Amino acid sequence: MTTALIHQGPAYELSIDIDSSAYGHHLKFVTFVPTARNPEPQVKFQANLSRAELAELHAEIGRALAGQAVRASRSPGEPVAP
Repeated sequence: MTTALIHQGPAYELSIDIDSSAYGHHLKFVTFVPTARNPEPQVKFQANLSRAELAELHAEIGRALAGQAVRASRSPGEPVAP
């Protein structure tokens, strides 16, 4: 299993776990709030992805980093791409 800390601040942590198995790759995003009343890791998203699906996710993240995101943001408070 591979675990990587993506973001760490004084009140919030986000990490990703990727585990390979005979069924593909198990991807899991986990948050941790050390200042919470009962601090414990919380799974926010998980999925079993094929090698092709994981490669597509990798490519999409690469496009986003290159400023070539396919979809504009729809979340309140985030800028919308032209």
